[in-house]
Amino acid sequence: MKLKTYLWTFPAWLQTIVESFLMDKKLTWRIFTVLDGLIVFESGENMRTLVDYPIFSNLFLVLKTFQRPKGSADMFMQVVVKGYDVVKPAIVSKDMKTFRIIHSSQNQLASIPDKMHRKLEKLIERVTRLQTNRSLPDTEFWFIRRSEKIGYFVQRLNTHKSKSNKLQRGELAKSITYAMCYIAGGLNDKVIADPFFGRGGLAKTMTRFRRPARVYVSDIDKNLVAQFSSSYQSVKKHVADATNLDFIKEASVDAVVTDPPWWLFEAIDDIKSFYENMLQEIIRILSKKWVAVLLIGAREEFESVVASIGVLTNERVADILVSGKKASIYLLKRG
Repeated sequence: MKLKTYLWTFPAWLQTIVESFLMDKKLTWRIFTVLDGLIVFESGENMRTLVDYPIFSNLFLVLKTFQRPKGSADMFMQVVVKGYDVVKPAIVSKDMKTFRIIHSSQNQLASIPDKMHRKLEKLIERVTRLQTNRSLPDTEFWFIRRSEKIGYFVQRLNTHKSKSNKLQRGELAKSITYAMCYIAGGLNDKVIADPFFGRGGLAKTMTRFRRPARVYVSDIDKNLVAQFSSSYQSVKKHVADATNLDFIKEASVDAVVTDPPWWLFEAIDDIKSFYENMLQEIIRILSKKWVAVLLIGAREEFESVVASIGVLTNERVADILVSGKKASIYLLKRG
């Protein structure tokens, strides 16, 4: 088993969850570095398996590490000087024809001086036989310089966003759905409900990375319900108002993981009343040892309602941005 060094990036709000994930998972990785929004590790695991972890944003193959570089120019020159030995380990598959070079300095995209940029491109062209395409390449080579006085020259291994499927309106990124399911804890062999399943992202994550006994998915939008399909036999879909889940028996669900309307996008006259009715129905269907994980846009109103109900303990696990809008992930338990 040949070991390679990889670099993973993830949204900064996931830091605590990622660190917990690394401790919980029985991973065969050797962790070298954990920084804000970034980990570097060694693994012999199949690259496709690594790319598939949705909690991470981008996976890179580390070609060179720079300890205390004097600046980005120093990093560029070191790659030019070492040339072939640095670039040769890059992964070039049959379907790769083009590449481009990206420079990130202290988490901000930055330019590369034209002369040096072209010199680096010619080097990669010569070693890999790939052609430069600065618009829409098949792969990317990144220079990453961090404020922690460390830098990396890496090759991006996952698909460029503009070449992959874009999120539909109302659809959550996989990193968010995975984080929410992870926060909910052990979902294997459990009965789960998502009463605002929308595009079905949470349900897809539950059934792909967990083995629940049953998943109730429902939405008031009959078109979304009709469009949703799952090969997972235990997924039961319904057209229903989340404040009246009469198809679910009392105290029969182990976990609710859901993304209620945000009030910013949907016309809800009284968001507090909506939250109260929603939570009362969630409390009705949940068993004694239960959890609920919710992604909430109207944080102040939601926390006020939770406090007024009184039977819940409420933890705000993470503050995030979704399509540029502030939101929070909450973990609720019976008080």
